[in-house]
Amino acid sequence: MQIPVQVNINLLPREPVNRWRWYYWGLSLALMLILGGLTAYYDVSRGRELNHLQVVNADLKAQVNEYEQEIAQTIPLDDVEKLINQKYQEIKLVEISKQSYVDVWDCIDRAVPAQVLVVEVEINAKKVFITGFSPDHEQLAGFLQSLERNPNFKNVVSLSTRMDERSNEVSFSIEVNWGPGKLETVKT
Repeated sequence: MQIPVQVNINLLPREPVNRWRWYYWGLSLALMLILGGLTAYYDVSRGRELNHLQVVNADLKAQVNEYEQEIAQTIPLDDVEKLINQKYQEIKLVEISKQSYVDVWDCIDRAVPAQVLVVEVEINAKKVFITGFSPDHEQLAGFLQSLERNPNFKNVVSLSTRMDERSNEVSFSIEVNWGPGKLETVKT
């Protein structure tokens, strides 16, 4: 028995097959290079964008930390309200204790009769010292009574009175306590 032999015959010339093979390989290599270049460009541009976003993110985190520190340093709203109320009460106390020397002068001026001459008025924190001359004791008594009727003055005391026989005038010195604060206007 004979073994059949199979013979393959390639009728195509060898050179064109090799030429097409090199053409496909070259085209594939060019496509791979183009795709590789595009991938590299995409990767580099995304890397730059990622770096930029990381810098922006770091800046935003730093700002958030600054704001958190500011928030931590701020006083809670309840404490702010308490401080405002406390300052308001202090302002009220200052207004009440505020001394108005002009108002004291006005009250004294309204209490002085026309015939009485006031020479000196010394206003201290809680006391007023008045020195002057009166034509007689009756005018001085009227002046003391009008000072006593004024609700702004307390403890009206005549410290000294002296009658000058040559001029027939009474020199006087009066001490009056007054309370600091808004004085009432009293018409006498």
